[in-house]
Amino acid sequence: MSASSSTTAVLQTLRKDAEKIIDTTPNKDSFEVYLDEREDPKNLSTLRKWIAVVVISTAALCVCCASSVAAFTEEGLMRDFHVSKIVSILSISFFIEGLGLGPLLIGPLSEVYGRNTVYRVSYSLFLVCNFPVAFSPNIVVHLIFRFITGFCGSAFLSVAGGSITDMFDDETVANPMAFYTICPFIGPVLGPLIGG
Repeated sequence: MSASSSTTAVLQTLRKDAEKIIDTTPNKDSFEVYLDEREDPKNLSTLRKWIAVVVISTAALCVCCASSVAAFTEEGLMRDFHVSKIVSILSISFFIEGLGLGPLLIGPLSEVYGRNTVYRVSYSLFLVCNFPVAFSPNIVVHLIFRFITGFCGSAFLSVAGGSITDMFDDETVANPMAFYTICPFIGPVLGPLIGG
């Protein structure tokens, strides 16, 4: 047996082994989720899709409303906690900082655990953490929980767009997205009306 024929035999064996290890057919991306017919949100009824859009949009409206609801509380905070006006305004600032920083953690968590889980946990924490804000014994507790409520509520600003585009196809996504998009802009307008 010559050296070239033994080299060819070894190369053919290696090629066969490599073909077994490496699938040459185009495979699915390991990071992409493939859903069957009953799990695909695009296959939901139109009514159920719109109910989900209204729930998500209303939650976004509530979170943004909570950002500005404290606009007229500064005098009460100054009086009750004996702080300056600048410190009392921090209540709104800390909430907005929480809204800004929350998506850095909540966005990736929604990819790992799913959007519904993130929605449920974050809105539950948002609701529960508003009680310490209302009944805080001092300004430090008040400001910390304002930040936490903003952080928890940010899920409805960072994850909602993906939820809506998952449910609707390209031809029908415009109206639900427009409805959702207007809600975070209405919330800060309603906040002072409710809080004042």
